[in-house]
Amino acid sequence: MIDLDDVFPLRSAQLSAAFEAAPKRLLSASVRVDYGRSLPLEDPRYVQTARARGELFERHFQLALGYDADDPSPLDINPNGQHLLLFGHVGCGKSTELRHLSDALHHPQRYWVVHVDLQALIDTNNARYSDIWLAVVGELLRRLTEDGIAIPGKALTSFQSWFFEHVVTHERLRDIVASVGGEAELGGAVPFLAKWIGRITGTLRASTVYKDTLREIVRDTYEDFAKALDNLVIAATQSLREADMARYVLFVIDGIDRFRSEDWRRLFVDDVNQLSQLKCVAVYSVPMAMKVSGLRLGAFKRVVLPMVKLFESDGTTRRIEAFDALREVVLKRCHHSLFADLAALDRLIAFSGGHLRDLLRLIDFACTRATGPKIDRAAVDAAITEVGVDYRDGLTEEHYLMLVKADRRSRNLGTNEMLAELVENGALLEYNAGSWRQTHPVVQTLAGYAYAAELLDAQSKTPEAA
Repeated sequence: MIDLDDVFPLRSAQLSAAFEAAPKRLLSASVRVDYGRSLPLEDPRYVQTARARGELFERHFQLALGYDADDPSPLDINPNGQHLLLFGHVGCGKSTELRHLSDALHHPQRYWVVHVDLQALIDTNNARYSDIWLAVVGELLRRLTEDGIAIPGKALTSFQSWFFEHVVTHERLRDIVASVGGEAELGGAVPFLAKWIGRITGTLRASTVYKDTLREIVRDTYEDFAKALDNLVIAATQSLREADMARYVLFVIDGIDRFRSEDWRRLFVDDVNQLSQLKCVAVYSVPMAMKVSGLRLGAFKRVVLPMVKLFESDGTTRRIEAFDALREVVLKRCHHSLFADLAALDRLIAFSGGHLRDLLRLIDFACTRATGPKIDRAAVDAAITEVGVDYRDGLTEEHYLMLVKADRRSRNLGTNEMLAELVENGALLEYNAGSWRQTHPVVQTLAGYAYAAELLDAQSKTPEAA
């Protein structure tokens, strides 16, 4: 069993309570490891990983949005808007960290944050900019209603006119409009407009015909739509300032890393002109694969959420702050009495590669593969095998060769389509904001990786190679 006094000798009473609240049965721990959801703000299982990640990413994020924690001056925002891409591996904790990063900016002298969870609002398997921004408008209006922020009727006229002229009265949307009900008393009130947009866009999610029609409307009237949205944001901003609630509106748009690659390519490259017309402040959580794709993204500011870096680039020097952070992550989900020893816990952490979702997956498998009452070395190795199988099913011989070459090169010397694919599926992890890369530790255990290493060694010894 792990002795907490050895691992966290100076822990607070609050941290001790969080550790003791962890499930004390292996099956209970497995059931409660939910690696498909981000943590809400007040969840006691949240662990501050800034030091473990390094790179001063928090400060970079804040500065990109015009805020300097060391300078009391007002926010300095581009009047034409600011669109920021937050890169990170899928499953590295972007959604959870983004909630905390944006919450720190939610302040009367800074921003009023509108968090938009696209997974809950649109079909992320088939997404367009029209889907995203109608969802954003719906969330903006919903939040205005929730917080009791009034907007003068005249300020709503522009967006209301666009919505009723092009959406509500469209011939192909007649059935869906009728199903919404008789909310004709809108009169410019935010709650009613929010209800209309929410109901219509929610129904559109389930119908390809309606979805295509709405996309066509937004595309054909985009200049009017963009102006109407800008006016709505300006009006909301003015009301927030008058209420001394914020200086600007900040849209935090989460879930784009769940899009198909062709959809995020379309959004940020093919349709970049549409995004650049919107004079708002927005942050988009996007996959690391987009960063290494070679796409030109000069229209956006960019910040990288680094992986938790467990070792220095030599691959052997352990970073104590990183291991401590991930020990805390594990022990808040799996009671310390369930581990045979600290070595088993640290082996679990090391083979996660600093990838938080895979760490949770390893916990899950270790709990269900343990043959006794505790997680020992054998249970950890069984978990490593299970996660490795998931990766193996998506890798080819060419992939393994590329991974071995990337590991032997250590430094990032460029990108190509296959490297971007490996980053996208998580087999290749980026550290130090991408300055060096490493194959995921569980992938390194696979037979295909060992075979590729042997093949490259043999090739290097041939006369032709010499």
